[in-house]
Amino acid sequence: HDKARFKRGGLPSTVPPFRTSFVMASTHIARAACLISASECSSRRSESSSVAARGVSVRGTKHSLPASLSARSQTRATPMRTRTQPRLRAATTTAAAAEAKSVKLESEMDVDYSALETALKTGEFRVADDLTRALLIELAGEDAEAREFVYFTEVANIPVEDLKTIDNLWTTYSEGKFGYSVQRKIWKQNKEQWGKFFKQLDWTTGENNSYRSWANNEYIYSMEAKNGHLPLTSCLRGTQLLRGLLQHPAIAPPAAEGGKEGSESAGGRPDWLKF
Repeated sequence: HDKARFKRGGLPSTVPPFRTSFVMASTHIARAACLISASECSSRRSESSSVAARGVSVRGTKHSLPASLSARSQTRATPMRTRTQPRLRAATTTAAAAEAKSVKLESEMDVDYSALETALKTGEFRVADDLTRALLIELAGEDAEAREFVYFTEVANIPVEDLKTIDNLWTTYSEGKFGYSVQRKIWKQNKEQWGKFFKQLDWTTGENNSYRSWANNEYIYSMEAKNGHLPLTSCLRGTQLLRGLLQHPAIAPPAAEGGKEGSESAGGRPDWLKF
């Protein structure tokens, strides 16, 4: 009877009746084990995802990062914050440098110096030199404007505030390389000897110390020039005009008590001339 029943259930007729229950039980146990393994794998993946997500709930339970993993995450995040600090410092430094280079464009004659400032800011020294020459002619007066050049006697007509503005623009945007005040220091260092002064400014060349040609663009309009090379002042008609500029109250230091200026005595003789 049992043998016939197992035949109807599809089991092989060669399987003894007492082994049939064991085979069926083993099959159910194997299926259950597979289901448990699959469930555990799924649960572990979910927990790993929740840990990576830093606090995402799994099956209603809140998970947090371990202390060691959290510390490592914070350590890695710190350089990202510190890397932005040099950029902020660099921007602040650049802004401070730009502010430090600003020059007050003061004028007693309401002259606009913005074009000169722009030319010097952008390093267009040839343009700045031409503008400086034109500004001096304007400041010297109507006669100078009519003839288009300045006489040395007209230098006294140039307001102190205006010549200071021109000199400050040159010295500031050339980083102290150019300007009338720079030329004056070199002139004094050479004991007011024009030949040595021109040689040091690189205005003359060769064994004969010939003047460079302005018409042939032989002067150097860049930061590669010698200190004091710019601005140019024509000395073809003599040095009196340049002397007037270098001795102008805007360029010369304040007069010493009892003397014409700090480096000369009351009689006008330089201090270095002792006899």
